[in-house]
Amino acid sequence: MIAWIVRWCVGLLAAASACSFRLPASAPAGGDALAPPEGGDAIGPCVEKWLAGPSFAPTVELAALNTGTPENDVFVTADERTLYFARSGDIYVATRLAPTDDFAVYAFDSLLSSPQLDSKLSLTADGLTVYLNTNRPDGADTDVLRGTRAAVGTAFTFSTTFLGAVDTGGNQWDPEISADELRLYLAPDDTGTQHIAVAERTSASADFGAPAIIPELASDTTDNDPTVSADERVIVFASNRGERGLWYATRADRTQPFSAPQELVTVNSSKSDDGPHLTADACHLYFSSARNGSDDLYVAALE
Repeated sequence: MIAWIVRWCVGLLAAASACSFRLPASAPAGGDALAPPEGGDAIGPCVEKWLAGPSFAPTVELAALNTGTPENDVFVTADERTLYFARSGDIYVATRLAPTDDFAVYAFDSLLSSPQLDSKLSLTADGLTVYLNTNRPDGADTDVLRGTRAAVGTAFTFSTTFLGAVDTGGNQWDPEISADELRLYLAPDDTGTQHIAVAERTSASADFGAPAIIPELASDTTDNDPTVSADERVIVFASNRGERGLWYATRADRTQPFSAPQELVTVNSSKSDDGPHLTADACHLYFSSARNGSDDLYVAALE
């Protein structure tokens, strides 16, 4: 308990002394959705921009959340009012009243952290189910655990329910659950190199199948940290092809293959850019970057 209080206070002091930022509103101007292709779901305005080739406003540092210790594995909830990130194997959380407000204060999250190493997480829109990257309980292999709770603000109960075919003898990394909870994107290293994969199931009460590498996204180097828009037409991931940086691919419909990956050259720096998270509407891209010497958190808004 004392250690938790110390870490929580450190987070508050660090946030209070940092600069703030103002995030642009989520939806761009002219936000009518495109007509759906061949009877599919309508395409949102920001997804439309990704399909056409995205351009971004200048990248903004989340200065109030950054310290001299690396921050990474950012996740933002569907309403964009809560942000989670990893620091030194623990999970921290920041909140704001509205998506256009600052993330000004953060705290150690005792509901998600453990004595083991915890990193990337993916929450469902209702906040009641989380998929968490962790090496708990024994500090050995890194796996994906599923946590559930009855109400927001209460403790999660973690288990491997539905994940028997996902958590193999190797390491599983970087979970991202789809909006309907039928697909789990991740980056396992069962082959010795991380590749973007997806595990699927037929219903939210069924087991996931074994992860299958997404062939059109694969390369001969490390690809990881997949993140998708709510309609799964846009995927962003980190890759070691060339400089360590962020890449993206799109598709006209979730059932179709992705396009050939393209580098996000206007977002990437000459340093390591990593750990992306795309908001549900695809309007904002959060990520970590070492462009200022240490892994810190940033956000880029579509123009």
